Amino acid sequence: MPETKIALVNTDEFADEKTGITRLVNAMKRVDGGFNRGELSCRPCSSRFEKATADLTKAQPLQDARVSQQQSDKIEGMKTEFKRRGEDAQAAYQKRLQDVLGPVYDDIGKALDAYARAHGITLILDVD
Repeated sequence: MPETKIALVNTDEFADEKTGITRLVNAMKRVDGGFNRGELSCRPCSSRFEKATADLTKAQPLQDARVSQQQSDKIEGMKTEFKRRGEDAQAAYQKRLQDVLGPVYDDIGKALDAYARAHGITLILDVD
């Protein structure tokens, strides 16, 4: 049986801001920076939803049941819209992450393969 060399790599360290791979860290910052602004736009939605819920809770004992039901339906609609926007933002973030980081990770994989060939390593395992 031929000699086998195994290398252990902690790929979590690649994204470390101080000791990681600069190109990967910068790409991650670009993606995260673009989506922090998007998170801010959802805060007003959340505030409106919370305020409407609090207002309904206070007014419900004093108002007609039909009015309370209409307000409750409106709040449910707001909740559904808020949830949908969150899901859309998450999907957009994941797509952007794949688009930006995919090529970087491909290059890292190629570099690891070249390093392994140059040093006679037969298997590289991620220990994260």
